[in-house]
Amino acid sequence: MQTDGWVVRLRRTKAGTRMEYKAPRNAEWSAWVEYGTSVGSFAETARILLATGLKAGLLLDRSRRVASCGSAVLSLDDVRGLGRFIEIEVEVDTSDDAQALKAIKEAQHSLGLQDKSAERPYGEIMLGRLNSDAPFQAEHDNLIKQVLEDIDDA
Repeated sequence: MQTDGWVVRLRRTKAGTRMEYKAPRNAEWSAWVEYGTSVGSFAETARILLATGLKAGLLLDRSRRVASCGSAVLSLDDVRGLGRFIEIEVEVDTSDDAQALKAIKEAQHSLGLQDKSAERPYGEIMLGRLNSDAPFQAEHDNLIKQVLEDIDDA
């Protein structure tokens, strides 16, 4: 669910359901402000968000394996319809971009990825695919319709 550059995510995990807010902090290199909390019911939380006027926009089906590399967290993601990615994340004081970039570059170097450029966030990549691939968009729309029907039935 997204509007004006920020996103509210409702995420099902093995540990339960999380609601997260995410907004870009630095468009030059994918830095984000993120807040999140555990919530009880996926369906009830989705109903609340939908009642506020937010709309279900993207469904990202992702499997993730996590490892660490120094102060960085590496996420090995397989995103349905988009492929496989390595995401390097660091958590730092929001005023210290230099520290974050240094930690990311160290992790890239350790992995031999220093010559690789960063992709845009999964949501942007997904939107590009949806806008250029009609069969993929139809499949995606059906998945969202099914999730919304499941919420209605819960």
